[in-house]
Amino acid sequence: MSVDQERLELIKELIKARIRAQFCAPEVSAHLQSVDELSAFQLQGTIEASIIWIYERFAAFIAGGASEQQALKTIEMSREHLGKGEPPAPLTLIPYTMYRTKLEHDGSQPLPDGHVFLCLAASERFFHPELNRCRVASALSHAYHLEIAMKAAQWQKVSRAFGVEVRKLALEEITLDQFFDQVMPLMPEDLLE
Repeated sequence: MSVDQERLELIKELIKARIRAQFCAPEVSAHLQSVDELSAFQLQGTIEASIIWIYERFAAFIAGGASEQQALKTIEMSREHLGKGEPPAPLTLIPYTMYRTKLEHDGSQPLPDGHVFLCLAASERFFHPELNRCRVASALSHAYHLEIAMKAAQWQKVSRAFGVEVRKLALEEITLDQFFDQVMPLMPEDLLE
């Protein structure tokens, strides 16, 4: 399989990951089937393809000695024909990619939390210079492991804050209402639904 074919497979798998995160069980299988029927041209017009393209160019510029800001400014100039806006400050990869996807795919459904990060992590692994085989599977595995690590770190932060507030509540340093005011903003949104 050529690199171009593997890139299209990666795009398909990332679209499927988005579908699994966005839809309920009965709708998922029909949507997943439709992804396999997309042409190469249609796949290139997706959010996932945009993210992969941005990362591929970013990695090439960095490998050539450019700074992160130089690389992203060059990418911005080359993508202005797809939409022009105000890039985020400070100019770093994740916020820039989120800005571009929103600008270029404004009519699309909102992305699930963490999808841009998942796509960037998969792209990082996919374009790793020492990886020659099983690129798509390796890229997806790498991205999912990073996503799990990020969620674990978030839970660790919540758990620490929760423990501190429970101790304050037990010592009657705060009221129950104050406890909830402190803890609720830290809770992940999916837990509160």
